[in-house]
Amino acid sequence: MAGKGDPLSQSLKAQDTIETAWSKAGATMDNVLCTRVFTTDVECFDNIATAHAKYFSEIRRVSTGLVVSALAQPELFVGIEADALIE
Repeated sequence: MAGKGDPLSQSLKAQDTIETAWSKAGATMDNVLCTRVFTTDVECFDNIATAHAKYFSEIRRVSTGLVVSALAQPELFVGIEADALIE
């Protein structure tokens, strides 16, 4: 697991994974319309926002941040979903 215990690294890895997945589908991060960010610790949001800005600083996407009680793996702080439009 990338970034074990490090929410910034986990956020960057999640967004790298999203970028790779959308690339395989013929899209780029410019095609992303909205993101949903899940975290188990509200104190992590500054790090998550820093990572999010790396990919989405030029155009502000719709983004929802949610604090949840747990993610699928206990060592995860962050889960990110991204919806994109491919024309």
